[in-house]
Amino acid sequence: MFISILLASIAEALVSFLAGVAVILNEKRMMRVVHWVISFAVGVMLGTVFFDILPETFHFLEPEMALPWVLGGFLAFFVLEKLLFWYHCHDGVCETHASAYLVLVGDAIHNFIDGVFIAFAFAAGFSTGILAAIAVILHEIPQEASDFAVMLHGGFSRKRALFWNTVVSITTVVGAIIGYYLTISFGYIGILLALVAGNFLYVAAADLIPELHHKHGSRSSIMQIALIVAGILLVYTVGMFVHE
Repeated sequence: MFISILLASIAEALVSFLAGVAVILNEKRMMRVVHWVISFAVGVMLGTVFFDILPETFHFLEPEMALPWVLGGFLAFFVLEKLLFWYHCHDGVCETHASAYLVLVGDAIHNFIDGVFIAFAFAAGFSTGILAAIAVILHEIPQEASDFAVMLHGGFSRKRALFWNTVVSITTVVGAIIGYYLTISFGYIGILLALVAGNFLYVAAADLIPELHHKHGSRSSIMQIALIVAGILLVYTVGMFVHE
């Protein structure tokens, strides 16, 4: 299990690095693609919650015991976002006046938590871990692309932004290793999975879906719905294949 957790967290960190490189190579084109990645990421996250994480959670906890923890995880990340000024920017223009350094701090904490959640998901089963890692990676692409653009517009040189983006991405691996030992020490897998579900629901509902409302028109809406459904179907198909 440790090797799977380590490889998944390294993959997530590598995606963070590549997203930054993509912004350097062509910022305008990458930011256009990011919008469609967000739609797909919403589907993957929702599918992972309802087709895999929650069913696994109910193996460890009764629904009436698990669902309050899901709600608690959802609310906890709302509070965390408020405390850390955790935010996203749209087309490189921030809604707040936070500095590029604040982006780095928030991103480091976010990546660390992603690593912990990957470890928790793998503790419940290999298929759950794989689907959770896919969801986290897809969510990481738009986030890293947006945050990297913020650093560039905040005065960082491209070389400096890429360096710090690489350093911050390593916190995913650190979080995964710590998360692995936490699962060994405590073993509260059902509660931890419920918190993962709450986190994914919050990210999808409060972080990603609002981004989709910045694109208007019937064509954009149809594409968004199609990509969300595609993400859900991917999770369902992968889940059926892995379980078999």
